[in-house]
Amino acid sequence: MGQAGRSIIAVASQQLRKAIFLAVPKKKLDEEPAVSRQQIDESFSYRICGPIDRSGGIIQLIRCPKNCLSGVSIQFGTHCRAQEIPITVEIFALDQAQGSSAEWPILPHDALASSTVFPGELVDNEYHHIYFQNLGDTEGGLFALRLTSSELSSREAPTAYVSRGSDRIAGHCGLHTRDGVFVSHGLKANLIFSSPEVSASSPPGILYSPLTSCNMNCTHCISRHSRKRAVRMSSAIKEEIKGLVAAGKITWMFTDYSGDLLFADHKKPGELDYVTELGIAVHIDTNGAYLTDARIAKIMASKVDAVSLSIDAATNETYQTIRIGAPHLDTIFEAAARLVEARAASGREHNLVLSVGFTLMRSNIHELPLFVERAARAGVDSIGCRHLEVYHAPMQEESLVHEPERFNAVRRDALALAGALGVHLNIGDAFQERFGSGSLQPCLLPWESATVLANGDVMACCVPGAKIGNLTEDTLEGIWTGERYRRLRERVNSSNPPKLCGSCQFRNAANRYGGHNSLHREGVVTQSFDDDL
Repeated sequence: MGQAGRSIIAVASQQLRKAIFLAVPKKKLDEEPAVSRQQIDESFSYRICGPIDRSGGIIQLIRCPKNCLSGVSIQFGTHCRAQEIPITVEIFALDQAQGSSAEWPILPHDALASSTVFPGELVDNEYHHIYFQNLGDTEGGLFALRLTSSELSSREAPTAYVSRGSDRIAGHCGLHTRDGVFVSHGLKANLIFSSPEVSASSPPGILYSPLTSCNMNCTHCISRHSRKRAVRMSSAIKEEIKGLVAAGKITWMFTDYSGDLLFADHKKPGELDYVTELGIAVHIDTNGAYLTDARIAKIMASKVDAVSLSIDAATNETYQTIRIGAPHLDTIFEAAARLVEARAASGREHNLVLSVGFTLMRSNIHELPLFVERAARAGVDSIGCRHLEVYHAPMQEESLVHEPERFNAVRRDALALAGALGVHLNIGDAFQERFGSGSLQPCLLPWESATVLANGDVMACCVPGAKIGNLTEDTLEGIWTGERYRRLRERVNSSNPPKLCGSCQFRNAANRYGGHNSLHREGVVTQSFDDDL
């Protein structure tokens, strides 16, 4: 049975266990007597808290450092087996006096928030991200985080890791277990916050697309929804961005999403000059078809600090199949080599990173070793690999989740070859059978950056459907500090995220790629912030 089949069975099994758990009447947890606890030996930097089952729960006291607490990421252990019993995570507001007591904390009858980690969700030795509703005014308050289970397990129950180092939970005030009290050690965990507020009136960085048109029609492109017709960014929008840069509010930029910057410069000279003359750090992502010597010279004379050529193939036959409308592949690798030579001649080896990109798919994975060879010959610093994100139906069968063994074998050989040739291959982890479905990672993008398209659309990220405003209707500062962005920040890392965020592939592990579909075959968005934000 393939990885996809096993994944379907695992999900169905997990849903069945969840349904059974919800259907079975739960016993009320026994109340703990308010007695002093013996301090536990804390001579070790790391250890576990003990089993979390009906006879052993824990209470972590914290003094919250910020407002808008909305979750916690905790490192759990399941003893190299599947999680068999649920873990309930609750948070309570406490009287300040309990922060220094060695007695088992007296908790209010009702929790502020509660979340259940169902059987089959925890992954052994990994952080599990648990979300609540946004709790609002939490800064300085004393809270109890209780981890319990209403069930006894015939096998070892899950445990949580504790630490006294920098990875200890913020605001630690004591950790109470059935065995005693940890004074120095606290949960190995990170608090999650979702403040609707931002410290600056505009995004610090932007993903910038000056043209909703491209010289290629790539089979795996995620921005086709933005290219219904060719639109060039207006001078008014460019002046607005330029003004925010001059004011020190926008400090970095990535280019290429809806259209290639160098193609835009080919269509209308001056587009590259506009970007390089901003005087900020710029990462140019390009397909390389228009990387001429003249444009290379402009890049070398600017503050552009990274150039990445998206290629995805090692032979011209495969390249033409994936990147429809592309020139011969040899010209792209030749352009990469000229870029490397120009960097050396300009003395910019210390402040300009050059890389090539390879999207991992079933139709090209066999060429990865040859791609490594060609990249090494060109002299680039690194090769960036990423699994295909699935956004429309034709992508489904291209995902390597269907052939994990094949990917792992090619990955192993490519890493060995890259090491021998002296080029860094950033390819991520191998596929592996693992117990547990995992959880969505926290997202920081709504506080860090925005995507600006040529037609004025402002998107919270590059995921299709993430439009949040338009610069023909409001300013970038108005959108960034406006009500829709505030609602997104308040909800994205909570128990009630927008549907688009809840299915985001960038917040999932590679093993879970292949199941999301937010576009029709023609590239029409089927799910967006307009649905529930």
